[in-house]
Amino acid sequence: MMFRGRGYVYSALVLVLNVLIGGWFGCIVAALTALYAFFIGEWYARKKYGAISCDASFSSQKDKLQRCFLRVNTKANQKYAHMPKNTKIYIVPDQKIQAYAFGWRSIGVTEGALNLDTRTLEALIAHEYGHIVNGDSVLNMVLSASAISLVALLAFYQFAFIAVVYLIVIIACLFGLFKFNFLSYMVTTKLTGLFKKIGEVIQHGAFHVFQIVIRAFGRKGELMADSFACSLGYAFYLKRFLERFDVEAPRRETILDALYETHPPRDVRLRNPDILQIDRW
Repeated sequence: MMFRGRGYVYSALVLVLNVLIGGWFGCIVAALTALYAFFIGEWYARKKYGAISCDASFSSQKDKLQRCFLRVNTKANQKYAHMPKNTKIYIVPDQKIQAYAFGWRSIGVTEGALNLDTRTLEALIAHEYGHIVNGDSVLNMVLSASAISLVALLAFYQFAFIAVVYLIVIIACLFGLFKFNFLSYMVTTKLTGLFKKIGEVIQHGAFHVFQIVIRAFGRKGELMADSFACSLGYAFYLKRFLERFDVEAPRRETILDALYETHPPRDVRLRNPDILQIDRW
């Protein structure tokens, strides 16, 4: 069985690195990131997708969804200790067949997915439950917030460096160490422009590296969530869902395209050893 909860452990390590690398700024970033990942981000994700609590929904199939979720939740707690508490299920008003893990205690299932047969719907819920158990959504939020913070910090350092260059030139001119004329103005402007370009390249590069890392963790998280669903006895139904409803992504044209994929290819997921060991119950 895979390393359950790895997303929470990695998230904690990222927050610690923020503090160690960023000092006081890193402390603020770590605090805001934790607040976003565990509270605001989950609420925002539900609002973004228009998720409706089953308790507040008037959908005729909400009882089916609640029964399926209860069955998955019961099986998970029977098989594993220390499962997440107070996990809630939501209905997403969308006719696509899809499900989502919101943060660390919310699962959203689209109205379109409610038309699936009971066992396949349970397999879909079990997969998303696996994301919550593994902490994938929290890790994604922590890494995304850290990436934005890093770019902001680099932008601040870039601004500070250019400001220092201009300050040195002004002081040198005041003390007669540097003669201010058109040539010196042009040299200073060109140098600061070059530093600005270099800074922008570093910022964009750091942001894209973070995005590639986030996508890599995401693809690994998908395979681990599949394995979690299989461990609850849903291998057959998950395999059938992937074969029938998981739309194969367009063929990747470059290595960069592959690095930016959010999900592994369907054939890779179907070759998951846990799916191949089908145990229909």
